[in-house]
Amino acid sequence: MQLRIEPDPAREQFVTDQARRYEIAVAYDELHAYKAFCDTRLYSVIVSHDNISSERQIPDYRWHVSVAGESYLPKWADFVAIVQEVRPGVMFCVPMPPRQFWLNVNPNVLHVWEIRDEPMTTQWREEARATHAGQRAGRIPGSPEPS
Repeated sequence: MQLRIEPDPAREQFVTDQARRYEIAVAYDELHAYKAFCDTRLYSVIVSHDNISSERQIPDYRWHVSVAGESYLPKWADFVAIVQEVRPGVMFCVPMPPRQFWLNVNPNVLHVWEIRDEPMTTQWREEARATHAGQRAGRIPGSPEPS
């Protein structure tokens, strides 16, 4: 896959204006918009550092990345590559709230949010280590050790 990401100043200004208009708690110096080119596909990417705390006096800023296709849902491989390029090393999850909490008006966008659930991230790290160790040993993950 060929991936190229370029700043999109016009989109960034539009998103910043909308965030201010609707009083969204975001770190404006950490709100960015990009155009991402994956092979022949074009995506609009928004990266923001949002305060998700219900108590504004104690901020809790989390990374939020949205990737939208022009008229198509992003391919999973493209989505992952873009997110890892714009915020490398951040532990993300794909939210799946009940339908009554959905806000998205664009059917062609996927979102990820930074997660700080220590037991979950520890589990992911440990499972990855075990899986990688098994792959290096030539085992299929979950299969018993040969005797």
